Amino acid sequence: MQKTKKSNLGDYSIADETLTDEEFWTEFKNLLFAEDKLESSKEEIEKIIDLANIQEGSKVLDMPCGVGRHSVELQKKGFEVVGLTKPRPISKMLGRRTKI
Repeated sequence: MQKTKKSNLGDYSIADETLTDEEFWTEFKNLLFAEDKLESSKEEIEKIIDLANIQEGSKVLDMPCGVGRHSVELQKKGFEVVGLTKPRPISKMLGRRTKI
């Protein structure tokens, strides 16, 4: 169970802190987004398309999209994709990856 803290902006959790902690993402990006994870995206996308019965050319929201590993694969398959993520360092990496 996550602890909830109070701030002048309202309630937030420790997870919210982690999502906005640039040092965390810089330190752990290679572990969280290893090349094998990126490669496994192709197979995962096939399963997602089948399970969700997504029609080719559909609009898809990928949230949270992280570095965009699923967004990129969906886009390659002809889907209209919007990927949203919160952490700034990850958003920077996503911007570089999606220039197909």
